[in-house]
Amino acid sequence: MMYVEEQFTMTRKLYQALGVSEAATPADIKKAYHKEALLSHPDKVGEAGAERFKEIKRAYDVLSDPAKRQMYDKVGDSGIDIVEGGGMGAAVGHPLFASVVATAVWLMSFMVLLFVIFLVLKVDGNRPDWNWATVFSPIWVMDSLLLCSLGGIINAVISTKDFKPLISAALILLVLAQPILVVIGLEGRGLNSSWVALLTPVWVLSTVQVFQTIPSLSIHRFQQARAAAGDSSEYTICSPVYLVNTLGTLVGSVYQIAFLILLCIKLDSGAAYSWWLVFSPHFIYLSVMVAATTYLSQTEMRRSMPDAGWCSMFCVFLTNLISYAIPATFFILLSAKLQGANITLAQVCIPLFILLGFVVLGSMCACCVSCVQAAAGGNAETEGTEEESLAPAHGNG
Repeated sequence: MMYVEEQFTMTRKLYQALGVSEAATPADIKKAYHKEALLSHPDKVGEAGAERFKEIKRAYDVLSDPAKRQMYDKVGDSGIDIVEGGGMGAAVGHPLFASVVATAVWLMSFMVLLFVIFLVLKVDGNRPDWNWATVFSPIWVMDSLLLCSLGGIINAVISTKDFKPLISAALILLVLAQPILVVIGLEGRGLNSSWVALLTPVWVLSTVQVFQTIPSLSIHRFQQARAAAGDSSEYTICSPVYLVNTLGTLVGSVYQIAFLILLCIKLDSGAAYSWWLVFSPHFIYLSVMVAATTYLSQTEMRRSMPDAGWCSMFCVFLTNLISYAIPATFFILLSAKLQGANITLAQVCIPLFILLGFVVLGSMCACCVSCVQAAAGGNAETEGTEEESLAPAHGNG
């Protein structure tokens, strides 16, 4: 809770500079800016007000821009550079950056696919001699990449003396610790602890996610997000769009904790309830998300394309249904197997193979396209430089 309050304080500084609340409308911000700028302008108060005037100007530049304001409300000052194109933002639009991102996605998805294959080989009896550390070897590869990012965070803390990124470092350490604890639990040796204790990192991460979600549920945060998306409509706490968005956000943040509670009770005490009940939070979450995303997508379509017909609306519903049907099918098959159905883990994981296969192939294609674009852009830039260097020579001739 302290982390959420600290983050909330970080994102109030610019509002405080103008003397407005986070729920201030664009008109309120503009009015406050003119008032404060008049009182602090260097032409009126001299050099003494120069710093104050810069602060006010900075606050107005950010809060008067919907995209910058939305980013500021989410992550504070550190997000403004991304929107303005400075620092990381300058690299985001470059094809080479897209290639790096696509390569990272490909590597991660391929490692997850490899892990699922190893898990199937172990559980279905094709490689019973493998220990669980071997099965999790693709996860160790992904963890090594996370360790690299952890090193970058530590270097940033040392160089900037800003200790806020240590929160992210602590969360990464929890992610790194979880597979190790799971392997210990599956091997049945080492720590003689319950699954409640072995899954501590997941408990902490899920709880942090809940607390991070709480501030985003306020009506003025929702209003700001809609304004940044180009929607000038006024919403209240009784607006259907706000209620549906809030329901989806709440279910998405708490269903993991509900699943963990049911899973740990089942594993530690051997409770008599079925595995269908254990996975019921996932079924509820997927059902709510199909309904919520369909409603929100159709509402946005009506706003941006008033002439959209029933066929377009149905396509939106069908797209959302298919996107959530793959994980739903996996959880149905997994529940059936754990409940005693005569199916193999390979059959259970067919939806995962389909999903991960698409991700692997898609990210590979994206990587190739980005590399081609980067090469083409580099060649065009080189040709342009050569033409500029030859232009004076032609002129002199």
